[in-house]
Amino acid sequence: MGYRAPVGCPSEARFWGEIAARTDRVRRAEGTELARSFSVVVEAGTKGSRGVLESTDVQGVTSRRDVTGDDCAEVVSALALIAALTVDTQARTDPTVQALPASSAEVAAAPAPLAAPTAAPTVSVPAPPPIVDVRTDRPAAAGESTFDRSPPSDYRWSIGAHGQALGGLTPKWAPGAGVFVALADKSAGTFAPSFRLTPWFATSPAIFAGALGADITWYVVRLEACPVTPMVASSLRLEACIGMDGGAIRTVGLGVDHPDSQTSAWFAPLLAGRLLWAVAESVRFELGLGATVPLRRYPFVFTPAGASGPQDFHQLAPVGAFLTLGVAYEFP
Repeated sequence: MGYRAPVGCPSEARFWGEIAARTDRVRRAEGTELARSFSVVVEAGTKGSRGVLESTDVQGVTSRRDVTGDDCAEVVSALALIAALTVDTQARTDPTVQALPASSAEVAAAPAPLAAPTAAPTVSVPAPPPIVDVRTDRPAAAGESTFDRSPPSDYRWSIGAHGQALGGLTPKWAPGAGVFVALADKSAGTFAPSFRLTPWFATSPAIFAGALGADITWYVVRLEACPVTPMVASSLRLEACIGMDGGAIRTVGLGVDHPDSQTSAWFAPLLAGRLLWAVAESVRFELGLGATVPLRRYPFVFTPAGASGPQDFHQLAPVGAFLTLGVAYEFP
């Protein structure tokens, strides 16, 4: 076993004492005896503490758990609970630990960590349900600190639908809807990217001048990348995204005797932000707001009676906005 924690944090003896207070199915291995091994690394900072527990069973299979907390005593206690549940799924969750050194400064005076005369935990048992974020199952290389590497990301798929209102481009808001599929890194970091593909449509009868106007309908596919996704609360996450809309815009004239219809290509870069609220383990609500900049402003023309040719009477605004409200299901 390896144990590393800064001065002022609970000692290795305290960590083992908390395990022993929860279960009597563990003791120190002797000599070359096969047994599960644990490695613990704790870091303390001004804004809280973080700890990593790596557990390797007798077959060499390694699992890893990350824990964060307000102070290192809280983190060490949580790691001890995870270790106890790893070897005994019936381990007690609220032990009473007495007469153990509280910090690493007292290790020299601490009694022997643990010597319960029970069988060594050489039998592989199923890992307990994840109490904290699981970052990686790759064991550390020799001499490598568990904080010196970036663990592989845990990406998950989700599907969902949203209602949308597109405004600013025309005099009236254009309501619509879309469905999407998303792939997101579920680690807890601020830079945990997500990607999304959303086919959507919106439509609006727009009156530009007098009775002249057009029925406008967008048929678009939106591709987004969201590199910044900070957590703002335990169940709230923000997404800051850039993207591109590509598809078609169809217009049919209003207020004229012989209206024409036309379908043109539509391309528009966009910036967007979303607030994601996890209301259940796999269900979340979403509220989004964004700005879109069409690459072409699409002039609308008509030919007045007696005129020699068509005249421009309106074009789309250079910048528009959109508001979305949706729900998503995330696959385990």
